[in-house]
Order: sequence, then structure tokens, then C-alpha cells
Amino acid sequence: MEEFFFFLATTVAAGAKVIVVIIVGFFILAALKIVFSGSRLRNGSDEARQVQELHQGLERLESRLDALETILLEDKEARRP
Repeated sequence: MEEFFFFLATTVAAGAKVIVVIIVGFFILAALKIVFSGSRLRNGSDEARQVQELHQGLERLESRLDALETILLEDKEARRP
């Protein structure tokens, strides 16, 4: 009977150790996720900068097109008899 209780106690202790290892593993995974999500935030800021540059480029293109339209309309009016 004592052997059974000893076996039961060692099994419970081993199970508790496994549970502790699993909990520690979850904390490590959570820490890694936090660290790598920070790099995603940096990538997001790079992405935001690229979108801003694209927007500025499109605004410049729009102003150039407006200027070209103005030139073409003035040229067309100048050619009218």
C-alpha cells in the first residue's frame, strides 16, 4: 500500500512539473509574440510612409495634369480664328 501512495505522489509531482513547464512555455510564446508584433509595427510605419509618398506623388501628378490642360486649352483658344 505504501508503494501505491509513493507511486501516486511521484506521478502527481511529475504531472505538476509538466503543467509548470507548459505554463512557462505559454509565457515564453506570449513574450515572443509581443517582440515580433513590435517589428510588425515598424513595418506598418514604413508602409504608412510609403503610402504618404505615393499620395504626394499623385498630388504632384494631378497638378502637372492641371497645368497641361491649361496649356492645351490656351493653345486651342489661341488657334481659333
